[in-house]
Amino acid sequence: RGVNRFLNGIDPDIVLGMQSQPRLKWLLVRKHALTELVALLEAEREGDRGEVEGLLRKYASFPSVKGIGEVLPKKALRVDQDLKLWTSLREVSWRGGRLRLAGQAAIQRMSQPGKHSSVKVLAIQKVGSRRPLLIPVPNVH
Repeated sequence: RGVNRFLNGIDPDIVLGMQSQPRLKWLLVRKHALTELVALLEAEREGDRGEVEGLLRKYASFPSVKGIGEVLPKKALRVDQDLKLWTSLREVSWRGGRLRLAGQAAIQRMSQPGKHSSVKVLAIQKVGSRRPLLIPVPNVH
């Protein structure tokens, strides 16, 4: 209760701007969800950082922490703002009538089991259009 009295003085906008892991812990403390908080801390200690689910909107999922989805609203589990795309374009050229783009791209704080474990697409959007054209991009090594 003393912790929650202290947390009452914190601006909610500050909390919503936090990274997902500290924000989830903060919300679990506020909800008095001690069982789920301890389970989340144990999962972190064992190296379980959770999973990301969803096609358009990305949400944190913690299969090892039972009940976290019932305690917290789905909005609290959203992690889109934590997923920052890092890109580096080294080469743009035409080869044999084909456009060649060479570079690297990664999403920070996301691990992939292998090079071919994710779908990559290039989104091209015409000026004034609302709909992008999605082109599958193969890995070239």
